[in-house]
Order: sequence, then structure tokens, then C-alpha cells
Amino acid sequence: MYSRPRLFIRFALVSLTMWCVGAGARACETPRLLGLDGLEHALDDYVGRGQWVMVNVWSPGCEHCLTELPALRNVHRGDDPDVLVLGLAVAYPGFGYPDRNTLDGFVKANGVDFPVLLADGKAASAFVDSPIDVVPITFAFDPRGRMVAQWYGVITLPDIREIIRDFTAR
Repeated sequence: MYSRPRLFIRFALVSLTMWCVGAGARACETPRLLGLDGLEHALDDYVGRGQWVMVNVWSPGCEHCLTELPALRNVHRGDDPDVLVLGLAVAYPGFGYPDRNTLDGFVKANGVDFPVLLADGKAASAFVDSPIDVVPITFAFDPRGRMVAQWYGVITLPDIREIIRDFTAR
């Protein structure tokens, strides 16, 4: 026979397990990706910390990704100090892992100063808890850490401002 404290603990563990299963992978298990800084990063290291986070999945081999790069750099450099850009770099086409040395050279040559993490399509999908089958794609997380928008294709500075304005008003 279980005493009340044991029964409560068992109930709490079962409840937590059920909540985690229902909440999705991001809430209970945070995949980690290697950054160009040599450290592992989780999405929870960035989202839900009081600022907007634009997670941009891109590739140096994607022409459209290069088109949006100036807007992402401007946002990250301080057009709005309450917005952080986080890049997830994949090899395109094929959505494999990019070569770290090639990516590092590209980032330096193109003035990319926001954090960049290396991923393939599967790892990037797990990281943002949403299927990724196209680049560029941007996921907008509000200051509380909720994903509020997905933007397929080239994102511009006015697009980012519109997302923030529309979801701040809610």
C-alpha cells in the first residue's frame, strides 16, 4: 500500500510525463546544435528571455538567403534592441550539415555577426519543433518564448517590424 506522500510523488511524475508528451519536444527536451563559436546551444538559451527572437534557417548556397542577409544583420545590430537574430545554417540543396570551415569563412566575409548554429534539415526541424523543407524560412518567437509566426522565403526589415507590431498588439 502506498502512503500519501508516495502516491503524490507518483502522481506528480506521471502528470509531468504526460505534460511533456503533450507539450511537444521543445518544452521538455531541447535539442542542442553546435555553433560557430564551438559551443553547443539550445533554443531555450535564446527564446523566452524577454526579447523577440528571429530564428532564420538559411544556407550560403541559397541565393534568396543572401538577399535577406542585410535585413537580418541590420535587425541584429540594433535597429531594435529587443530583437535577436539566430541563424541555423544548413547545406543547400540537400539540407545536410554545412562544412564548418567554409561556413566560418562565409560568415566572416559577409559580416554576419549574429549567432550561427550548424544543422541539417532534421536537426533544424527538431530545434524549432517544426518541419523545415525550404530555405530561407524564419520563425518568430515573442518575448515570452511562443512561436508566433513562420515566414517562408525572403524576409525584409518591414516584414520583421510587421510581425512584431501585429503580435505585440495581441
